[in-house]
Amino acid sequence: MDYGINDDFINEVGATIKPGGSALFLLIETWTEDKALERLNKFNATIIRTSLTKEEEEKLKVAFGAGE
Repeated sequence: MDYGINDDFINEVGATIKPGGSALFLLIETWTEDKALERLNKFNATIIRTSLTKEEEEKLKVAFGAGE
């Protein structure tokens, strides 16, 4: 199934996760970068970001049942 996320991005995330680790994906429409990163940094996480086109965003929302 195509979730609207670039395959290269998925591979980059997959290569970053260590055995026993996990990934958290957030779909954020509006944010203040410095404030959001400050809050996420307390988890000692590796943060990888990407932007979606409106079409990719809609595919992702449909795939995960957003708006139902």
